[in-house]
Amino acid sequence: MLFRVSIVISLLSLSLTSFSQKEKKKVRLSTGIEMSYIEVGEPGKDALILLHGFTDTGRSFYPAIDSLLRITSDLHIIVPDLRGHGDSSMPDIQQCATAPEKCFSFIEFANDVIALM
Repeated sequence: MLFRVSIVISLLSLSLTSFSQKEKKKVRLSTGIEMSYIEVGEPGKDALILLHGFTDTGRSFYPAIDSLLRITSDLHIIVPDLRGHGDSSMPDIQQCATAPEKCFSFIEFANDVIALM
């Protein structure tokens, strides 16, 4: 059992190492957020946007991205760090002071992703 666990850990490490060499890009969105993201594959291919959960970052998808690219090269994968997460910026501090429920609502997250697309 210990041998299998070490193989899984080794494979995960290899996967993280190979994909983590990709550089994050940044773009200023129309929503005011500066979003950090990783983009792999060719534009014009089927787009796949992977969204992380609350308090996570796009880094959690690195192993999955490598696996997906091994299965098919016909994908254009985009993995953003959502607002206030990872290397993406926080919402306007004054907006948060007056209406904190708007800073991290699902609508705001969705608006950022739509602006990124």
